[in-house]
Amino acid sequence: VNKSVKDDIISKIEDEDCEYCIILLNELDWLYEHAINKSKIWSKVNELFRTVKSKKSKMSIFTTMKDVTLLDSISDNLFEVILNVNKPNLSDIKDILKKELKNRAINASNFDLDVLAQKAKNLSISNLRYILNQAFSNAYLNNQILTQQTLEKALEDYLAA
Repeated sequence: VNKSVKDDIISKIEDEDCEYCIILLNELDWLYEHAINKSKIWSKVNELFRTVKSKKSKMSIFTTMKDVTLLDSISDNLFEVILNVNKPNLSDIKDILKKELKNRAINASNFDLDVLAQKAKNLSISNLRYILNQAFSNAYLNNQILTQQTLEKALEDYLAA
């Protein structure tokens, strides 16, 4: 959320042709966790939210967070609606894995979904899909078929990062 990005967003909104603007910030807490200067980045996030609020009729921000305690450090009254969505449980994770495998014409019965779900138990759906895409890409780029080991390695690499 640097100045040039914010200015670009605001200039587009103030343009007469702009009827409405929707801003999506995925996993806002990740930005905070990885910021070198946490107070500076959070100040910029607050500024963006205040700017959006002042242009209320033309803008909406949708954001996701894993750690909602960070909401306490964002200025009061900047959010009109806060929805808490639980992380997927083991059964949900297995269903997501089955669906993603099926979408790529891969038979889920070739995998131990219980082991994969257990390893992915603290991940969000977006994290899980990212990991699956990495595993699919790695298998494709290495001219290999997707295996249990490929998926487990992608999970382990993601969790280690």
